[in-house]
Amino acid sequence: MLNPRTLRTLQLLLRQADTRVPAVFGALGDPNRFRIITLLLQRNQTLCVSDIAQILGVTVPAVSQHLRVLQRSGVVTATRLGQKTCYEVRRREPLVRPLLPLFLRHPIPR
Repeated sequence: MLNPRTLRTLQLLLRQADTRVPAVFGALGDPNRFRIITLLLQRNQTLCVSDIAQILGVTVPAVSQHLRVLQRSGVVTATRLGQKTCYEVRRREPLVRPLLPLFLRHPIPR
């Protein structure tokens, strides 16, 4: 049985826990989003939505939706280039950095 002090300490730690961690893992849990991140990392450059769609054989609206989820979770960042929006992985993000070897070690899954 926990004493009141230990209970308060654990409750405080849980409140301070980074709520972005489940968002990142949730975003990466989808096979198409996993493929998009792997592609962006293996190409090591920004790619526009239409390029990603063409490479992966997925529709532009589907890729856009997946990238929005990845952007909201903090995994990618977007840059507007005229009419196009291009994305890159936020390699320096503390939640993303430890996952990079996982993506770079594997080819893009089909």
